[in-house]
Amino acid sequence: MHKILEEEWLRFKQENEQAMREEGIVDFDNLIDESIQEYEKEENEAYFQQEQEELESILASYEVSKNLVICVNCQKASLTPDGRKRGVDPIASCPNCGFYTTESCLHDIIAATSAHAANCKGIISYSLEPGTDDTIISICNICDLWNMFYL
Repeated sequence: MHKILEEEWLRFKQENEQAMREEGIVDFDNLIDESIQEYEKEENEAYFQQEQEELESILASYEVSKNLVICVNCQKASLTPDGRKRGVDPIASCPNCGFYTTESCLHDIIAATSAHAANCKGIISYSLEPGTDDTIISICNICDLWNMFYL
């Protein structure tokens, strides 16, 4: 195959030698090498540009996600501020399951959940205590641990 390509290249150079000289091309082999190098340079720059854009996009997403807290109840959506307040604390709620809490209560829940996870592999579910709108109850499905958190 390599020999066929060499023969084709030699025949092409012979057939087009006069036209290339009129265009100012003297070293045909160098022309091909320069073309390949220029093409590779352009491809590398385009690849680098694409990689740079993807990296910037990932970093921007990371910066946004640093401030997001995954819902401790369903763990499928981020808690988002919903405009309500309990005293001076803003309330964040989950658009997926409806769970809501204040920032201070959320910190208490996360601390208790982390401590519980060190001793038990169970899943904790959260709900409002029946008859209240300011007390969250947590219950483990394995060890039956329960806690109360106040909004």
